[in-house]
Amino acid sequence: MASSENIQNVGPFDRGLRAALGIVMVASLALLPVVGHWVFGMLPMIGMVLLLSGMTGFCPLYLLANIDTGSGSAPGTGTGASTDADHGHGMAAR
Repeated sequence: MASSENIQNVGPFDRGLRAALGIVMVASLALLPVVGHWVFGMLPMIGMVLLLSGMTGFCPLYLLANIDTGSGSAPGTGTGASTDADHGHGMAAR
Protein backbone atom coordinates (compact mmCIF):
# COMPACT_ATOMS: atom_id res chain seq x y z
CA MET A 1 0.00 0.00 0.00
CA ALA A 2 1.24 3.51 -0.74
CA SER A 3 2.39 5.70 2.09
CA SER A 4 0.39 8.70 3.23
CA GLU A 5 2.82 11.15 1.62
CA ASN A 6 1.77 13.18 -1.39
CA ILE A 7 2.93 11.31 -4.50
CA GLN A 8 3.58 13.42 -7.60
CA ASN A 9 4.91 11.67 -10.66
CA VAL A 10 4.08 14.25 -13.34
CA GLY A 11 6.66 16.99 -14.02
CA PRO A 12 5.95 20.67 -14.61
CA PHE A 13 6.11 20.53 -18.42
CA ASP A 14 3.93 17.43 -18.50
CA ARG A 15 1.47 19.03 -16.05
CA GLY A 16 1.12 22.15 -18.20
CA LEU A 17 0.64 20.12 -21.36
CA ARG A 18 -1.98 17.92 -19.69
CA ALA A 19 -3.85 20.93 -18.32
CA ALA A 20 -3.86 22.69 -21.71
CA LEU A 21 -5.02 19.59 -23.59
CA GLY A 22 -7.60 18.92 -20.89
CA ILE A 23 -9.07 22.41 -21.24
CA VAL A 24 -9.24 22.08 -25.04
CA MET A 25 -10.87 18.64 -24.77
CA VAL A 26 -13.43 19.84 -22.20
CA ALA A 27 -14.17 22.84 -24.41
CA SER A 28 -14.91 20.44 -27.28
CA LEU A 29 -18.16 19.73 -25.45
CA ALA A 30 -19.47 22.90 -27.12
CA LEU A 31 -19.12 21.16 -30.50
CA LEU A 32 -21.27 18.19 -29.48
CA PRO A 33 -24.61 19.72 -30.55
CA VAL A 34 -23.11 20.75 -33.90
CA VAL A 35 -21.23 17.57 -34.74
CA GLY A 36 -23.30 15.08 -32.76
CA HIS A 37 -20.73 12.29 -32.99
CA TRP A 38 -20.02 10.08 -29.97
CA VAL A 39 -16.31 10.97 -30.12
CA PHE A 40 -17.13 14.52 -29.11
CA GLY A 41 -18.99 13.08 -26.14
CA MET A 42 -15.89 11.13 -25.04
CA LEU A 43 -13.36 13.95 -25.45
CA PRO A 44 -14.61 16.01 -22.47
CA MET A 45 -14.41 12.97 -20.18
CA ILE A 46 -10.83 12.24 -21.25
CA GLY A 47 -10.10 15.96 -20.94
CA MET A 48 -11.31 15.95 -17.33
CA VAL A 49 -8.87 13.13 -16.51
CA LEU A 50 -6.01 15.04 -18.16
CA LEU A 51 -7.00 18.26 -16.42
CA LEU A 52 -7.20 16.54 -13.04
CA SER A 53 -3.79 14.87 -13.44
CA GLY A 54 -2.33 18.19 -14.59
CA MET A 55 -3.71 19.95 -11.53
CA THR A 56 -2.66 17.31 -8.99
CA GLY A 57 0.62 16.19 -10.56
CA PHE A 58 -0.37 12.53 -10.18
CA CYS A 59 -1.06 10.00 -12.92
CA PRO A 60 -2.15 6.49 -11.92
CA LEU A 61 -0.94 5.04 -15.23
CA TYR A 62 2.51 6.53 -14.63
CA LEU A 63 2.52 4.86 -11.21
CA LEU A 64 1.66 1.47 -12.74
CA ALA A 65 4.32 1.90 -15.44
CA ASN A 66 6.87 3.23 -12.90
CA ILE A 67 7.28 6.51 -14.82
CA ASP A 68 8.22 9.75 -13.08
CA THR A 69 8.64 12.86 -15.24
CA GLY A 70 8.99 15.17 -12.25
CA SER A 71 12.00 14.22 -10.19
CA GLY A 72 13.96 11.97 -12.52
CA SER A 73 13.56 9.00 -10.18
CA ALA A 74 11.05 6.22 -9.89
CA PRO A 75 8.10 6.93 -7.60
CA GLY A 76 8.82 6.19 -3.97
CA THR A 77 12.58 5.83 -4.35
CA GLY A 78 13.47 9.10 -2.69
CA THR A 79 16.53 10.96 -3.94
CA GLY A 80 16.91 9.33 -7.31
CA ALA A 81 20.48 8.24 -6.50
CA SER A 82 21.22 4.74 -7.68
CA THR A 83 23.75 2.24 -6.41
CA ASP A 84 25.14 -0.95 -7.85
CA ALA A 85 22.82 -2.85 -5.52
CA ASP A 86 19.87 -1.18 -7.26
CA HIS A 87 21.01 -2.66 -10.55
CA GLY A 88 21.76 -6.14 -9.25
CA HIS A 89 25.55 -5.85 -9.27
CA GLY A 90 27.35 -7.69 -6.51
CA MET A 91 30.20 -5.21 -6.02
CA ALA A 92 30.00 -1.57 -5.07
CA ALA A 93 31.56 1.02 -7.37
CA ARG A 94 35.13 1.98 -6.47
